[in-house]
Amino acid sequence: MKYVAALLTLTLFLNSCSNDGDISIEEAYSYKYFKSSEMTISSTFTPDVNAVVEDDSQKLWVGTSNSICKINNDKIRIVQDNLYTSSVLLDNSGLVWFGTNDGPLVFDQNEVASQSPVFVSNPNISITSIIQVANGDIWLGTTCCGVIVLTDINTNLYTQYFDGLCTNCNYVNSLYLDADGVIWAGTKEGLWKFTGSAFTAEPDIPASLSVTAITRDAWGTLWIGTDKGIYKGDKGSYVIPKTPLYNVYMTSFCEDYDRDLYMGSFISGLWKYNGLVFEEILLENPSYSASFGWEYIQTIYKDKNGFKWIGTSEGLVRIR
Repeated sequence: MKYVAALLTLTLFLNSCSNDGDISIEEAYSYKYFKSSEMTISSTFTPDVNAVVEDDSQKLWVGTSNSICKINNDKIRIVQDNLYTSSVLLDNSGLVWFGTNDGPLVFDQNEVASQSPVFVSNPNISITSIIQVANGDIWLGTTCCGVIVLTDINTNLYTQYFDGLCTNCNYVNSLYLDADGVIWAGTKEGLWKFTGSAFTAEPDIPASLSVTAITRDAWGTLWIGTDKGIYKGDKGSYVIPKTPLYNVYMTSFCEDYDRDLYMGSFISGLWKYNGLVFEEILLENPSYSASFGWEYIQTIYKDKNGFKWIGTSEGLVRIR
């Protein structure tokens, strides 16, 4: 009889969690905190952690609003200080690209930095996002000039998209390359899809929304984070899903090896969606007095070992 009761309880639990948008209780996680005040020496304020990537030697590169750092064996070392960074990419040759307020800064394996002649001759172009496509070209989202495509870092040759196309789409918040090779751009004027020669707007995403984050999950669903919540869909048809993040400013998505989708936001913190329920993951660190900043999520990154690295306004959190 007790086995029947247990089976009934489990069935009721599963049924109660079957609706899209339900909220679950928090699972057990282990955390490691890295305060961003330890990632700079020239700033009197606590910088945001905006970008994280793991290089080929499994060292972590971290970009903040005032520095570039490396973390190895949980030790922080400042590579460059007094520099705003917003994005990062490890390219196919092992170079690490950081998006900064003065164009992309590129580091080799010996931490020697260089810059494309395109941005030497055109300074003060702020880079928001960086991707590399199948042919090796580097695509850069900017705050003023749309999308700039570099075919060779050592030349002045580039291609530009969005310039003058619409009022606010020159401001690109995010670039995303999906598993099918489709390039997506989130701008201050909606979501755009690259069709092979130009970007076209996705009409189901209102142009009044600023698209801040994009990802496609393992099931083929495209998730779009905006300054007013989440859309999801496929084949050009998008809906507002039932989530606890309605009208919330979204910043980032990251799917882990278990196909759980992590979602970052401002103020509302970090959430995980397992396909059935949403779970809030609390990052406040009781050891620090200014703990609320841990809920301002800037970026989420998954390393080769499956650890999640959460960049926040107070520092970096590693979750396992």
